[in-house]
Amino acid sequence: IPSWYEHHRQQVEQELVTWFQHNDYFPKNSPESTLFEAMKYGILSSGKRFRPILGICSFEACSKRFPSARERQSLLALECIH
Repeated sequence: IPSWYEHHRQQVEQELVTWFQHNDYFPKNSPESTLFEAMKYGILSSGKRFRPILGICSFEACSKRFPSARERQSLLALECIH
């Protein structure tokens, strides 16, 4: 695995863990909380994280800079809705 891929994969993984660390966004036992837990299970299971990494690399290639936190969150959302 190329070092740039591993570097971005670790960053993406850490940001996803940070997103899904808490479940205080929704009332306990609500339909939203159940959906959140299902998403958390699916997202935090091991994966390649190819979609957000591809987005980050494409962004860097086109803009010549690393995406901001807001821009990275948009790219991470791709992993959440897939």
